[in-house]
Amino acid sequence: MPSENEIAVGKFWDAYWSKGDQSVAEEIFDPNFRDIDPNWPSGADGGIPAMIEKHNFYYGLMPDLHCKVLRQLVVGDQIVTRWQAVGTHHGEYAGIKPTANEITISGISIFTCRNGKIVEQVIEFDVVGMLRQMGATTIPT
Repeated sequence: MPSENEIAVGKFWDAYWSKGDQSVAEEIFDPNFRDIDPNWPSGADGGIPAMIEKHNFYYGLMPDLHCKVLRQLVVGDQIVTRWQAVGTHHGEYAGIKPTANEITISGISIFTCRNGKIVEQVIEFDVVGMLRQMGATTIPT
């Protein structure tokens, strides 16, 4: 039987990302949530509002975005997920016009959870691969 932390992370992937349901944000994220993502400008201190901004950005970029958990490991309050996201490129990104290409992104997220809430996500994903699939010939800095 999954723990309350595993249920929160499951909702993160299924409801929040794959179904685009932002209404679960208050349910799954701790009020002091931190998102440590080197590819996101607001950094770790933006909290839940920055995570919703990130969600809106990626759904604007790929409105049919959905995520799949490829592998997950649970150790205490840490949950490590290897994931894959797929969506159709319909929004402009870094000066790259929409291509209607199907984009596949793979990454790893390390969650810290407490009492059924996600306290922190450390995320790394293949942004260069994403840009190449969008047709980038140079990588923006």
